[in-house]
Amino acid sequence: MVIFSTLVPFALLTSASAVFGYVPLDKTPRASDSQHHKNNTMNRRAVVSAAAAAAAAAATAIVSSSATILSRPASASTLTATSPPRVWLDADPSAFVWTGLDCDDDLAILVAMALHQNRRIQLEGIGICGGNAPLRHTFKDAQVLMQHVEKSSELEIYKGYGWRSMQISRKWLQQMNRYVQLDTTDSNEATQALLDAAFAPNKDQKLTVVTIGPPTNLAKALTQNNGLSSRLEHVYMMGGELTHQRLDLNFASDRSAARTVVNANVPTTIIPIQLCAQISLEDAFVHNAEATYCHETNRHPMACALLPKMKQQVKNMPTLVNQAVMK
Repeated sequence: MVIFSTLVPFALLTSASAVFGYVPLDKTPRASDSQHHKNNTMNRRAVVSAAAAAAAAAATAIVSSSATILSRPASASTLTATSPPRVWLDADPSAFVWTGLDCDDDLAILVAMALHQNRRIQLEGIGICGGNAPLRHTFKDAQVLMQHVEKSSELEIYKGYGWRSMQISRKWLQQMNRYVQLDTTDSNEATQALLDAAFAPNKDQKLTVVTIGPPTNLAKALTQNNGLSSRLEHVYMMGGELTHQRLDLNFASDRSAARTVVNANVPTTIIPIQLCAQISLEDAFVHNAEATYCHETNRHPMACALLPKMKQQVKNMPTLVNQAVMK
């Protein structure tokens, strides 16, 4: 069962206020908003917070028992007051490395950690894959991110699969990887940790998986253990696009993995790039965040650490991403 999500839950993005004063947009976008949004947002200097949007969309569905979102009756493992849903997050963060184009996945990880800290979810682990940047850099980025976050010792990050197991979608990335050999050797650590979490003893509640990078680690897990589908509550996968034009980076990076997940016998919600593009941050937000949270008398280390990449993203993304979404 595959569902294209039509809801971006801006309310849950307020969880990011634990990082710095993120203020969500004032409405939930509808399908009818798409053309208006193209005309009024895509052509402005804006940074698309795609992964943060996808993570929030998944978070709303996870913490809600709504049959409209899940398209099926709630199961015994639905959220209760004493048992938050068990969640596995898979990402390709790149805010702190030179090869990375954005800080979206870093923000999404922080949203998930905030939900975990507030007991809205039980975050079982974070798998790291290549995609937006080579695995060598995305895993390093995740390590740096965890160093910036207090009370993160209980959460583990796991190294997974990178460019060596993917079909790198951008020619310039292919050439860079071929001649510079940026990426490191693949690791099965994230895949095995995901399997361990899904089949953990004394855990009757099934595992929900959220992938905001290429779904390679999850696809490997499904291939390595045919019984995994029966232990998954739901998969929320950021990827795909709605115009039958150029694939988004996640699916284009590993088409085979995307097919494996979509064809698996597990309820799956796909969050396409057009939906993610409905959340955007502009110059004014970044400058306001810097003035507010990087002031000598009010300095938030995490906000200040992410701002350089946010500035780069605001400057470059209208050319690198926004136009591609419009095509």
